[in-house]
Amino acid sequence: MRRPFPITFLQLALLVAALALHLVVNDALSVRPLALLSTPGLEEVLFLTATLPRITMALLVGAAMGLSGALLQEISQNRLVAPTTLGTASGAWLAMVATASLAPAIFADQKFWVAMSGAIIATGLVLVVSGRQQMASLSLIIVGMCANLVFGGLGMALVFLDTEATKPLFIWYSGDLTQTGWDQVRWFAPQLALAAFITPLAARAIALMRLGGDQARSRGLWVFPLIALSVTLASWMTAAAITCVGIIAFVGVLAPNMVRALGVRGVLPTLLLSAWAGAICLLAVDSLPIALSNWSKELIPSGSAAALLGAPAFILIAMHKSTSLQIEAAPFLPVRRRAWKVNLLFVLAIAILLSCGALFVVRTAEGLVTDFSGGLRFDFRWPRVLSAAGGGIAMATAGTIMQRLLRNPLASPDIVGVTSGATLSVVTAVILLGLPFSHAVLPAAVFGGVAVAAILVAMNHHSRSGPGLMILFGLATSATLDAVMNFVLARGGDVGYNLLPWLSGTTAMQSGSEALSLVVIAVVGLGLATVSARVLDLVSLGSHVAEARGVSMRVASPIFLILSAALAAATTAFVGPISFVGLLAPHIARMLGARMALSHLLLSAAIGALIMILSDHLGRILLFPQTLPSGTIATIGGGLFLFYLLAKKDKFHNRT
Repeated sequence: MRRPFPITFLQLALLVAALALHLVVNDALSVRPLALLSTPGLEEVLFLTATLPRITMALLVGAAMGLSGALLQEISQNRLVAPTTLGTASGAWLAMVATASLAPAIFADQKFWVAMSGAIIATGLVLVVSGRQQMASLSLIIVGMCANLVFGGLGMALVFLDTEATKPLFIWYSGDLTQTGWDQVRWFAPQLALAAFITPLAARAIALMRLGGDQARSRGLWVFPLIALSVTLASWMTAAAITCVGIIAFVGVLAPNMVRALGVRGVLPTLLLSAWAGAICLLAVDSLPIALSNWSKELIPSGSAAALLGAPAFILIAMHKSTSLQIEAAPFLPVRRRAWKVNLLFVLAIAILLSCGALFVVRTAEGLVTDFSGGLRFDFRWPRVLSAAGGGIAMATAGTIMQRLLRNPLASPDIVGVTSGATLSVVTAVILLGLPFSHAVLPAAVFGGVAVAAILVAMNHHSRSGPGLMILFGLATSATLDAVMNFVLARGGDVGYNLLPWLSGTTAMQSGSEALSLVVIAVVGLGLATVSARVLDLVSLGSHVAEARGVSMRVASPIFLILSAALAAATTAFVGPISFVGLLAPHIARMLGARMALSHLLLSAAIGALIMILSDHLGRILLFPQTLPSGTIATIGGGLFLFYLLAKKDKFHNRT
């Protein structure tokens, strides 16, 4: 084991360099040192009340994230674990959004404890779902980052229901280190000091976890209390950081890995130097948004910059892990060979009945009533039902193609980042470029979705890129794009908040012609996929089998990925981002006996339409007179189903 002392001097040099860079971009070198002690001018006052507190806060928050990431990684023996990849940060943010909306008085007085409660609950849920035996595997990261999607969807629903109370949390979600004094620094420093004091005391016990849970237990270590203590400490630091500056992504992953890359192996040196490395990373990263803000005259959050720079590094770390993720699909039910046709007719019959219910059953002050009168209310309902069906068909078809192409049942447009790319592209075009939403939404969504698909194609040709890595790429991309999108929304004013219904995935904004257009696109996409069903069957057996049967993977893989991305992007353009339908529908189709690509596509499309029609109808009647977007209902239901699948310990197999 190398001695950490030379590394400490290296980190000291890097700290000085980061500090100098920060002072340069802040134009703080012109500050007169002697004036700070006598009669400071405007530049000196700004330095004392804004620049210096920001530098201090960046160091403290970076140290907190680096230490919490190292602590979680040592406990789990998983080098990709951090508060932002384990659901800790998003759980804290969801708790803050929920409290701000439902109990604003408690939120105003107890922000930290609200964030702390959400962080612990979210982390505990992720650990329970993944299981203690899977802590060192990529499955834990998959669970944690899928939890980020679920919590983000729930948070968006609450934002949609109470926009005024939750407006300030958009910029908070993006991570903003701006300071107007020393109050937050004085509050945060003792929180970090307490956690930093307790953590080294547990270093000896944490070192035993490197032997594995069973070996550590055989040597007398109380494993569960140690995990609980570590999660509590990490949640404490994360909640304190979020309370002050919002979510800062990926620093907790990068700092410990940087320290280990320099040769540090001991537990205590790793913990302490990770805190130092985190402080240096965040201070250096914070220089970028300051420089861009000086150039654009717009305040850019540090969290967005950290996400942009951290996501590629996260992917590189994942690529160097020797373990690839292999997850089995949902099991087939014991049905006869051709039973999928009967099941298809059954699903279609239910979808038709639900459509009739959505068209003619409404909720009023007296309860659920039937309304066959037609007129204006009917003209409002039928485009919603048609849009829901079209969106469900398109997303289910896109998800089926991706799952069979990538041979991974967790692949879907929202999981691999296609939906996030389309959403960000639309938000950027409308808010930053000032284009009309009605004209820009479809081309911008298709451009963003296909751009992410192009990156996936490039990764798919990489020799070491397995399905698990592509899923991690998508989740990291989604986290990055979400951070940027929330920043753009926070800066968009009324224009940005007018997009909230669309961002929640709603069918209420569609005209009859738009609904028909979406159905046509979905049916055409499904037709193209079914025509190519035999090729998709061969592709899903693996590249070697497909090549042996005359299928060129260099041609087939990009075509299928682009078709899937185009369907998802079109759905996003018309009804907003829809999560988990592309994941849920193919699973249910497999469980109902769909084995070959043709049956899988047709049954998935019918199930996708059914899910979206049901979600849209429930969104209209559950909280009457308020309505919930169908995308929110689908996200909640699909997220619960995803957690159920991931909780199946026998579905996860990791191989070296």
